[in-house]
Amino acid sequence: MPELPEVETIVRGLNRHKSRPARPVSRVIVRGGKIFKSPGITKLVGKKLDKISRRGKNILIWFETGQCLAIHLGMTGQLCWTNSEQKPDRHRHLRLEFKRTKQALQFRDVRKFGQVKLYRSKREVWSDERIKKLGPDALQVSLADFRALLRHRRMIKALLLDQTVIAGFGNIYTDESLFAAKIHPSEKANEINPAKVKKLYASMRRIFEEAIAAGGSSVRDYRQSDGREGSFQTKHKVYRRTGLKCQRCGTKIKRLIVAGRSSHICPACQRLDN
Repeated sequence: MPELPEVETIVRGLNRHKSRPARPVSRVIVRGGKIFKSPGITKLVGKKLDKISRRGKNILIWFETGQCLAIHLGMTGQLCWTNSEQKPDRHRHLRLEFKRTKQALQFRDVRKFGQVKLYRSKREVWSDERIKKLGPDALQVSLADFRALLRHRRMIKALLLDQTVIAGFGNIYTDESLFAAKIHPSEKANEINPAKVKKLYASMRRIFEEAIAAGGSSVRDYRQSDGREGSFQTKHKVYRRTGLKCQRCGTKIKRLIVAGRSSHICPACQRLDN
C-alpha cells in the first residue's frame, strides 16, 4: 500500500506538472462503482482545478468552487496525468478531461481497494470522520508531540501503524524507521527510553524525506504521477530482506508477526529489552 512518501511524491508531481491544465473539466468518465463513496462526481464538469494537497494518505484535489475530490490509493491505486486520447484499460476507474487540452487526470486501481469521494465544501472535508479522526501528520509532527504520542502502552509497531495516532506510516517505513533507531517492533511505546525516541523521530523524518526524494518505493503497483517507478526500495535496510545480511552488523534479517502484521528486523540490532 502506498504510504506517506509515495502519496506525497504523487501530490508534488501532480502540482508541478508543466502541462497541468488551468481550464475547466470537460468530461468525467467513471467506471466501476465499488470504489466511489459518494454520488455526483460528474457534476465536476465545468469546474476549474485549484490545487492538490494531502492529509495522511488521502490525496485532496481541490476545485475553485470549494469542492474537493478525495482519493485514497488503497493497495494498488495509481493517480497520474495522462493523454485523454489514450485508450482506457479495464483498471481505469476515473478520468477527468479538460477543455481544449489533451491532458487528463486518471485513477487506476487493479484490486479496487481504493476510495474516491466528492465533498461539496472545505467544511465537509474537515468534518468527515474519516479525515477528522486522523492523527498528526508524520512529516509535520514536532518532536514534543511525537514524544507525547509514544506515552501509550501499546507495542510501538501497532502504535505507528494506527492512523488515528499518527498519519502516514505503513509497514515499509515503520520497519525501516524502527531498524534505524534500533527498536524492536514489539517494544512497548511508553517503555522506550528518551534517547531512542529522539533517534526514532530523527530517523523517521530522514527516511521519509529520502524516500520522497527517490520518488517513493515501488515494491508492487505503485507509480509516480508521471508513470515512473520510485527507487527507494533499493535503499531498504530490512523490509522484504528476510534471510539477507544486515548491512550494519551482518546478522540475517528475520521476518516475524507483530500485532498481526508482518515485520522485518535485525535480531541483533533490534533486541527486545526484557
